[in-house]
Amino acid sequence: MFNQGIFQIELMQDHFLTGPDDDENSFFLIKGNLIFVPASPVKIHRIQLKFHGDLTLYKGIQKTQRSLVHHAWSFLDQSRNPSLFTHQTYSYPFELALPCSLPESLEAENAQIEYGFSAIAETSIFQFNFRAEKPVHLSKTLNPVAFNLFNTKAQGVWKDLVSYDVSIPDHYLSPGKVVPVHFHHIPLYRQVHIIGVEVILGEITLYRVPDASDPSNTTTVESRKSVHAVSNYFSCDETEQTIKIRIPKISKRLHLDASSEYVEVSHRLYAKIELEVGGMCTSMITSLPIFIAPDPISKSNHDCVISEILPNYNEITADRPPKYLPITNDLPDYLPTDLPPSYWQ
Repeated sequence: MFNQGIFQIELMQDHFLTGPDDDENSFFLIKGNLIFVPASPVKIHRIQLKFHGDLTLYKGIQKTQRSLVHHAWSFLDQSRNPSLFTHQTYSYPFELALPCSLPESLEAENAQIEYGFSAIAETSIFQFNFRAEKPVHLSKTLNPVAFNLFNTKAQGVWKDLVSYDVSIPDHYLSPGKVVPVHFHHIPLYRQVHIIGVEVILGEITLYRVPDASDPSNTTTVESRKSVHAVSNYFSCDETEQTIKIRIPKISKRLHLDASSEYVEVSHRLYAKIELEVGGMCTSMITSLPIFIAPDPISKSNHDCVISEILPNYNEITADRPPKYLPITNDLPDYLPTDLPPSYWQ
């Protein structure tokens, strides 16, 4: 097997956290090095590095892609007279300031927003090209005021038949965490019997897609699905019980909460109480909003730099080659499912 040596992208930081108060004049700075250590002498025509951010929408095997940000560097461009690289370390530093207004990275049922670097060193047609990739993750903190909208208790009286109180200890949940959902229900008539309870983790995704011919005109489609459910049925009247439901690990079934102008992913815990009223079965449903995200990121990862313009990039120098020029450029029936997207033709 051909040993190409080392060709990799190294970043000082690959996860960036922006806050709710960051505006269009706020930037975060990505710094890194493109490292090249050929295993043996090799002639190189071009060395290029690109940063890209893309929104991708899927419908079956079809996909539509929109570029959110793009930047490129050229560290070497000698198509006719390639430079000889020997077995030593070549390092090409780079930096890029990006606006904090960029949408955060996300993965949804039929969409994703991804950021990352890709690099290539082109050899002659008789040899392999060197390639490297490095993903970058952007996250946004939720405005503290928005967290006030997350109730941890739902209570009331349903159709004068049952008094209910459903609560959870916290709304901020991480994948893999077990959540105790506490039920307190009191039938208001002798003919009313509680026969069971169920907790359903639901995922709601909103897709906002600009029209191809008129970007100012957007189509919004909502998708709902059941991710996980736990139930408990019993024969005697009980007024209190706790159902434990585990938030699944991140997978194709569960996606983290995220919000952007294009895609929004949110979650709710639906609490269902099954009743028997005069021999007839019925059910009441309430829900609590939750926020699913990894454990809070350290503030030390917040690397936003206030600036009005992109910085000047330093000229890259190395022992060899000579001089390089930069380029500027499935829920139950009561939770309807509407999988997108009807807006693709």
